[in-house]
Amino acid sequence: MKKIIILIIIISNFSSEVICQNILSLEDDNIFEEDKTSISELFHTFLTSQELLITKPFINFSTGFSDSFLPAKLHMDNMPRTNNFTFEYGFLLLDTNSIFPQIIDYSSQFAYIESNTNKYGFFKRNKLDLYDNQFNFGVGLRSGLGYQTDAYELYLLHTSSFLWGYFDYDVYEASSFFNAFDNRYKFGWRGSAGLEFRFTKHLLLGFSYEHSNIYSGFEFLPWAGSWLVDNILQRWIDLLDPVFIKEIGYSYPLLKFLYKNTVSIVMSEIRNIKQYYPFNSDYSLLHRKLSLNLKLFF
Repeated sequence: MKKIIILIIIISNFSSEVICQNILSLEDDNIFEEDKTSISELFHTFLTSQELLITKPFINFSTGFSDSFLPAKLHMDNMPRTNNFTFEYGFLLLDTNSIFPQIIDYSSQFAYIESNTNKYGFFKRNKLDLYDNQFNFGVGLRSGLGYQTDAYELYLLHTSSFLWGYFDYDVYEASSFFNAFDNRYKFGWRGSAGLEFRFTKHLLLGFSYEHSNIYSGFEFLPWAGSWLVDNILQRWIDLLDPVFIKEIGYSYPLLKFLYKNTVSIVMSEIRNIKQYYPFNSDYSLLHRKLSLNLKLFF
C-alpha cells in the first residue's frame, strides 16, 4: 500500500512541475494583462491554452566525488571520499515563446542510475579503513530559467529527485549507524544546484553541487509531511514565474536560482539531524557531491 501511495505522489509531483513550467510558455497577451495575474487566472489561462513546449530526449553522463557527513553525535573523522559515476535518461522541455527574448524556460524529467565507490584507489584510504560502495537509482525533476544569445545558452537550475540506494560497507568499526545501512536498500531524497552551458546544437556541459539525505528508517506519514513542506517552499515560485518576470525582468532567473537552492541546501543540512523535519525523527546520512556532466540531446 505504501509503495502505491508513493507512486501516486511521484506522478502528481511530475504533473505539478509540468503545469508550472508550461505557464511561462503562454502567449504574451494572454498572461500579462493586468486582470490575469491572480493564481486562479493563471491556472485558467494554462488549462485553456495550447502546448507550446519543445520536448527533446537526452542522455547525460556525470562524474565527480562525494563526501559523507554524519550527525554530530555520530561524527567520525576521515569519512571516505568516493568517486561517483551517473547516467541519466530523460526528456528536456524548452520554452519556445518566452516573454523576454533572452530568457528561456528549462524543465526536464529523468531517471538515473549511479555508482559510488572508494574501493578502487581513486582517493587515499581513510584512517577508519572503511570501504564504501553504493548503488543508487531513482527519478527526478530539473528545472530553472536561463539566458540565451545568438552564441550560447546558460541555464541556472535546481534539481529534486527521489533515490533508492544499496550500501555495502566493508572492513569498518562496529557501529549501529553503519549497521542500519550496510547491505540494505534505503530510500532518500537528493537536490542539487547546477549550471549548464549549451555550446553546440546538441551538447550541454554542466557543473553541479549535490546534497542528498538517505533515511536511516522510513516512516510514511512523517515523510509525507516533510515532502509537502518542501513542495510548498519550492513550487509556489514556479507558479508565479510570469508575474515575477514581468516585475523583475532579466535579474529574475538568478534570483530564482538562489532562492530555490538556498531553501534546498538549508533543509538538507537540518535533515541530517532530523530526517523528517519539521517533525521529530531520527538522523539521516548526508552526502555532498561535486560533479561535471555532459548532456547529449536529440
